[in-house]
Amino acid sequence: MKHYVIIDQHSGFIWGDAVAEDPVDACELIASCLSGEPDCEYEDIGGQRFNGRSGFTVFEVAGELPDDYDGQDQEVIDLVSSWPLVARVVTTMKDD
Repeated sequence: MKHYVIIDQHSGFIWGDAVAEDPVDACELIASCLSGEPDCEYEDIGGQRFNGRSGFTVFEVAGELPDDYDGQDQEVIDLVSSWPLVARVVTTMKDD
């Protein structure tokens, strides 16, 4: 298991961090914590661009993450962005 931080690609803000098996699992865990059950499907698009799609840039924690960080704090965002980028994950709404 690895420790990941996800940054929303539209807002540029940190949505959260999670210890997970892989980057997609981290996105699902964080979304579940924020909104109950995830209502989206998640797909790792590797090095592709988002091209207008919603999603997250996923970084592997490679240093000290402040305990009580603000996801909109530019210093924390810059710190996280300096860590290894491990995935770009797009989100699409689940079909009912």
